[in-house]
Amino acid sequence: MLKHACLIFFLIGAAKAKKSHPFTANCTVPEESFKIGLDQQVYINCQPGWQKGNILIDGNGTTQGGLSLDISAVTNLKSLQAIQIYAVADNVTDQLIYEGIPEAKRWLVTGHEKIRIRLASDGKSAVSLTVYPKCGGTFSVPSFVSPQLPNKKLAAPVNVTCTFDFTEAASIEFTKFQLAKTSEARFVLHRDDKKFEGPFVDKAPDHMVIVQKSASFSLRLDLNDSNQEVAFTRQSLSDKGRCGGSDMIATDKVDFTVTVKGADAAGQLSCLWLIMAPENQKLSLKVSNIALEHVDDLLSVVDAGDLAGKPLLQITALNQKSAPVISSGKYLMVSLNSNNFDGKEGFNFSATPISSGGHIEKSGTMTLRETSKFVLTTDVTENLLVSFSSLTKLSGAQKIAVSADSMELVTFDANRQPFDLSSPDSELLVEATGFPTTDVNVTVTSKPAGSGCSRTFTAAQKSNARLIGSCMGMCTWIIKPNVAADLAELFLKVLPNNVPSATIHHFRNMDAKVSIANSADPFHISYQVRDGAWIEFDCSNVKDFEVSYIAKAMNRDLAVTAAAGKNFTLTSPFYPGIYPQGGLFKYNVSVPDAETSYLATFRIMDLLPKHVLAIGSKGTVMNFTGTDIPGDILIPASSLKTTTFDSNFVADSDPKGGYGFHIDLSPTSSSQTLTENSKSFKTGEKCKTLRCVYIINPPRPSNLNESVSVNLTVTLPANVSLNHSDLLVWDGDSVLRNQLVAPIENLTAGGLFASMSNKLIVVYQGNLDLNLSYVVSPCSFGENSMCRRDRLCMPSSWRCDGVIRCSDGSDEYLCNDGKPPTPTPNPAPATSSGWKIAFWIFAPIFILLGVALNRGVPLLIQRLRDSRYQQFHDLGEH
Repeated sequence: MLKHACLIFFLIGAAKAKKSHPFTANCTVPEESFKIGLDQQVYINCQPGWQKGNILIDGNGTTQGGLSLDISAVTNLKSLQAIQIYAVADNVTDQLIYEGIPEAKRWLVTGHEKIRIRLASDGKSAVSLTVYPKCGGTFSVPSFVSPQLPNKKLAAPVNVTCTFDFTEAASIEFTKFQLAKTSEARFVLHRDDKKFEGPFVDKAPDHMVIVQKSASFSLRLDLNDSNQEVAFTRQSLSDKGRCGGSDMIATDKVDFTVTVKGADAAGQLSCLWLIMAPENQKLSLKVSNIALEHVDDLLSVVDAGDLAGKPLLQITALNQKSAPVISSGKYLMVSLNSNNFDGKEGFNFSATPISSGGHIEKSGTMTLRETSKFVLTTDVTENLLVSFSSLTKLSGAQKIAVSADSMELVTFDANRQPFDLSSPDSELLVEATGFPTTDVNVTVTSKPAGSGCSRTFTAAQKSNARLIGSCMGMCTWIIKPNVAADLAELFLKVLPNNVPSATIHHFRNMDAKVSIANSADPFHISYQVRDGAWIEFDCSNVKDFEVSYIAKAMNRDLAVTAAAGKNFTLTSPFYPGIYPQGGLFKYNVSVPDAETSYLATFRIMDLLPKHVLAIGSKGTVMNFTGTDIPGDILIPASSLKTTTFDSNFVADSDPKGGYGFHIDLSPTSSSQTLTENSKSFKTGEKCKTLRCVYIINPPRPSNLNESVSVNLTVTLPANVSLNHSDLLVWDGDSVLRNQLVAPIENLTAGGLFASMSNKLIVVYQGNLDLNLSYVVSPCSFGENSMCRRDRLCMPSSWRCDGVIRCSDGSDEYLCNDGKPPTPTPNPAPATSSGWKIAFWIFAPIFILLGVALNRGVPLLIQRLRDSRYQQFHDLGEH
């Protein structure tokens, strides 16, 4: 009884203090009479010693809904039956509307502007009550109970409306609700736009109501029916400005987002959001960007329109992992409570209405409609098996996406028909769109972890996938390693030979597949991890089928740092173990400012079609493709800073990898590539501290029956000599693969050197300033040219081999008399200390070399590739 007395006294008495003209009545006179206005009230205080009270109160035509009473205190009164209230009208006998008041009800409404209050006492009682000119006021108490209604029949229908304004944000939850058909309750949630919640007549709202301090609650009561009662509890909340805006959100087909973060939210925080879907729909909710820092922070999602529903998600500072949430009905409630929200914390959530969905534990049936979303869970010792056998061929916009732990496993659509699949752990998320109004059912069951014909493998690094037990019919496996989304991923697989046949499908293009039948050797393929692979095989007679795979991950930018004056290497990602398909790799090459250029020597160049290594930017880009190993080149140091390897194109039908690339880079000084037919140049001071490189690469003749010889002359200062290895000359396009023809001791007497290439690489580092010059002369195929022109065009293999190839026998001249086996050539005049080197390209040698390269190099590269796959043979148990 006292609970309600305190309630009403606070509720209306608080308004009393603000009135400008209160009146006080007593019970010591035979009769008192008061006329009051809308801003007034009468306070009646009958202390012990009185016998009878007779008080007439006239609202004087200014009341709203008639006068109301609040009995705030009663002492030693034998019975509240001693209180009588009459409705008074001019020239009409007073009508008794209240006789005796239940002790639990101290708040009364009259519906009349003029009333008479009669009180009786034995002289020892005390009564305090207040009469107000309207029903309502401000609301700031923990609970609400509707007023006592007249217990005597009224002469005519009377309705009273009580209106209360909220002083702060709060949640409202009804505990009792019984109204007459002509009564109603409603909330005005926002005073500006008059947004209503209600009216409620037959029953209370089926959800919690969230109000702000600008809201109000109105209760219209038919006073002719005393069998009515409304009660609710109120819980204080933080203002919606601190809680990220909207609090009661009606969703349609557009997603919405609410964010809580920033200084406005700092301090003690209590927020609620009620999310409502359209009729006959459910809700799918996602919580993201979670940042909770304090141990008492609690974020909850409840499957109901109030906090009494089943918790679907609870997030704390210690466990900030989110998960998909799907309602069982049209409501979800999100709550956030913190005693010390610091403004740096926060989260946001978004919700979307769906046609069907929910949470299925262990087993059940999914009903797919226009928009469906299901969360499937089972015990941690089990996997889930989803059977799509009931589905016919998907068509049009129909789509089913299956995910595990925020990682998409596979999407089925018109181009990728569904097949049975297993969860990698104990949870799955299934989303479907585009299905007709007629129900399409999909069954879900549980099975022991790691068993069954359908398996899914997502281990991020490497694993063995093994068939456990025996299966009848077809087995379907998904292999999709779970690696971070912002990384470039690689996927490699080996299929052993212990299965009669199998088909490997590429998820990105299901028509692209590789079929294997009784393979004698491990079979290697390469796919992007984010695409993954689906393996389908007949496992009727297979008891120990095993697949091994390795997944690699790395940042897209590869850092390469070169030390001053030091060599360094540039290789394809994961070289030499894995060929990286399906990425765009950027190299962050850092070279010292003092370096101007580098000699690039290519050890390996084995790229798949449409894969490109690009060095340089804008008009200076050098592109390298295919499997032909380029000759050595000089690359400006600035160009190396912009290096990319593009392997985005993946040949789905033939996903075997290449070997990659390996480039040695040596810093050079005063280096250049020379393409003129003749030139003279000096080495200079820079060659004393760092090697100088000169690549002599004259143009080839347009006539395929002709080539060139190159005479190189090196002039030393008088009376000096070079140190061993100061000057090196290679006959060909690479210092790695071609003959070193000029160590210094072989040049002191001059010499004639036949060449298999028209390209010459000269490397010098020493303290002397050298003068170098060269002259290019044409050579024609045929005996006359090859044997006669001072034998400058004669292949060295012809000389002194015991077989006369020249008609004059000059190729076998001076072979056994102790003199040089070849006559000293006498080309154009040269300096007294000149060293002369002749270089020549000859067709038969190229033919032989081409045959050797055609047969030998691919075989060598294939062996190198195959050698890498041995790493899959023993990866341990899965």
